[in-house]
Parts: sequence; structure tokens; C-alpha cells
Amino acid sequence: MKELSDCRRNLIPSGQSKVFSNRVGWAKTHLKNAGLVDSRSTIQSFVGSMDMIRAKKGVVITTSDYSRDAIDFVDRIEGKCVVLLNGKQLAQWMIEHDVGVSTIGTCSLKEVSNDFFEEGLG
Repeated sequence: MKELSDCRRNLIPSGQSKVFSNRVGWAKTHLKNAGLVDSRSTIQSFVGSMDMIRAKKGVVITTSDYSRDAIDFVDRIEGKCVVLLNGKQLAQWMIEHDVGVSTIGTCSLKEVSNDFFEEGLG
């Protein structure tokens, strides 16, 4: 799979190129019933759609994972940057960027102060 950070850096909207996104997760049930979710054919359809609008960069998001065949297909694409975000990566990104999450508590880490236990103190 293409290194996420390399492609993500290029996906920041600059107004100079079109970015095509696809949210597979919302239709997962229907796509899965059709045998398309997370498969190479889903990714191939997505890349074909990119060609229609002349997009060079795209993101496919799923709440599950991608087949090895789909990942291999993306690795072989030339002239386009296609990022596959799986459920784990999506959750990590959401937490890192505070998107769709809320803080319900914090914790404080403590360490023993060696100065406290030196002779002559206390």
C-alpha cells in the first residue's frame, strides 16, 4: 500500500488539482451484498471514475479492510495517487485530528522524583 503520509501530504486541497473521494463505509451493506466491498473491482471502478473527471488523487475509505488484490492493484497504478484508508487507519486519523471524536477524560502520568529521596531533605 502506498505510504499514507506521502499521499496524504499531496491530498491537502490546494485548488490546483481535483481530489476525488469515495466513502464506501456508508453503503457497505449494499456493496457487500453485491460482492464489491473492499475488492479489487471496487477500486478499479473508483479509478475509472477518477479518469472521467481527470482527477490525479483519490481516497477510498472503508470501515473494514481491503483485499490483498485491491492493495496490489493500487500499488501498480501509475500517474495517480490513490490512498486506501481502512477502519483502523480512519479511527487513528480521527483521533489524531479530533474529527468526530470528543474527549471524555484525561489522565496524568507521574514519575518518582529522585530529588525527594536524596539525603538531607525532609
